[in-house]
Amino acid sequence: MGRIGGGTSVNSVAFEAWMEVDMRSESDASLQAIDKILQEAAQQALREQNAILRRDDPLSRSP
Repeated sequence: MGRIGGGTSVNSVAFEAWMEVDMRSESDASLQAIDKILQEAAQQALREQNAILRRDDPLSRSP
């Protein structure tokens, strides 16, 4: 994990959150496979969180 950020204070619900991930490999195929795993995990987490969301708009992911 490179960096994670968002919100305005420690104990508040963030309006926006972000993370930077630094992936490296000498193999392009390996790097693409790792990226696919990360993207699928993020999509699964988004689906799970939206399934339990009680109010407000659904969470979304920007490209």
